[in-house]
Amino acid sequence: MAVKIAQITDTNLFVKIPTQLFQSKTFFNYYNNEDSIIKFFSADNPYWQHAKYFFLAASEKNKQLGRMAIIIDSSYNKYFKQSAAFFGFFEVVDNPKVTKALFQEAKKILKKSKIKKLLGPIDGTMFNNIGLLQNNFTILPHMFMSINPSYYDEHFFQLRLKKHIDLYAYTIYLKNYKPISDKNVDIKISTLKKKEFDSKIKTAYEIYTQSYGKTKHWMYYPISFEEFQYQVKDLKQILDETLTLLIEYKNVPIGFVYAIPNYNEII
Repeated sequence: MAVKIAQITDTNLFVKIPTQLFQSKTFFNYYNNEDSIIKFFSADNPYWQHAKYFFLAASEKNKQLGRMAIIIDSSYNKYFKQSAAFFGFFEVVDNPKVTKALFQEAKKILKKSKIKKLLGPIDGTMFNNIGLLQNNFTILPHMFMSINPSYYDEHFFQLRLKKHIDLYAYTIYLKNYKPISDKNVDIKISTLKKKEFDSKIKTAYEIYTQSYGKTKHWMYYPISFEEFQYQVKDLKQILDETLTLLIEYKNVPIGFVYAIPNYNEII
């Protein structure tokens, strides 16, 4: 197999590659749909004020075999005092040679950019998909949860990639669940209405910044309000008012939580 790796600039071409790779199969990241990827890579995204990307496409005789995006985020590197890049939006056929060829091309980009480390799969930011699925490959993917074929792990093992961190996803069954009312009169929990979404984004941003910053959450680094707003504004379309809660202590917002129905089952 003569695998050809090309750097491409056409986002529309890049997002369509997985459909060509897997066609009727269900395990690729179909929930990370084309529109959302195009939106992320749009020049309107404030993220690209401090980051840049490279699209890689693998092919043989005009047949698509895989893709990968290399993302270099200067704000991430400055905050963590690192020289790193992310690889993400990774999809490939079951052939380790294709994966190896993609990473060899990525290595050339890193060398030219004087980057010493490659982390992934990370689709740019933690607002997108992160991580490699290790088990439960037969389940349908949930919203904002990575899904991939089981052979990706073997491809990475052959390349001697080392695990950076474990990420966990939990299933919690609320059988016979009964809500318990809090008797602390200083604590108020209220649902967030869709009509309030735009006015509450700034509150959510302030809570996000304070809580993630103080706990030194993995992958967190300070971002502007404009970037945060760009990343989360589409949540309004799938917001379930009964599952989106704002917590206040003595009338001061201190926390929020949102849960999203698994619209993938409908899609």
